[in-house]
Amino acid sequence: AADPATLCPFCDEQLPASPSTELLQLRTRMEAIPTPDPLPENSGHRRPASIVQVQGYCEQHRMERNVLPLAVAENWPFQPAFDALFDRVIALGPSLTALREELENSSFFRESKAHYTPAPSLPGAQPMSMTQMLSVGHQYSSSERLRAQSAGYYGEIGYQIIMVALRFMFPDGSDLELYEPLPYNVVLPEVLLPETVVRLVQEDLKITPRAAKLVINDSYTFGVTRHP
Repeated sequence: AADPATLCPFCDEQLPASPSTELLQLRTRMEAIPTPDPLPENSGHRRPASIVQVQGYCEQHRMERNVLPLAVAENWPFQPAFDALFDRVIALGPSLTALREELENSSFFRESKAHYTPAPSLPGAQPMSMTQMLSVGHQYSSSERLRAQSAGYYGEIGYQIIMVALRFMFPDGSDLELYEPLPYNVVLPEVLLPETVVRLVQEDLKITPRAAKLVINDSYTFGVTRHP
């Protein structure tokens, strides 16, 4: 049997070999909550009153064991300069404005258009209504789309800052014909935001757009865990 000190007391997964101070502090707090519930494969197993109590701890240790080594190897920023992020997005205005004029050049636009517009060859195919397009179920219908349209290692904090900057530069109601057949509230998060993040990651890591897209996908868990 595995040494219980090396296993998570809640999900029974292997813990990182060198846990961070943050993770150790979380574990100390978590162990005061649940009830001991030894299992054959993990004598240190504990049963929480609710999974919500320990969810943050489990997400953190998974990130540290599975993602952190990659983050270090790939030189992802651990502390992005969030105070400068708004201005960096504004500085991308000319590039993003030019892109809006030729959205068919964006792979994100083409993917979203294909996602929401059924192929004409499908029997009974009907374009989605505005309500259907804006539903969470359609916008985030797969983990692949969620990761591709994220802010990568900038996490949720960065996502919100970038969205504010984009809404400032391109307010709702302006030049909506450029986005057809998609509505503004689809184009902003699914096209303009990921295009912006690609440019930011390119600047950060001095890499190609193709490589930046891979980083955004790979660093999603790292970002949402470190910067929720």
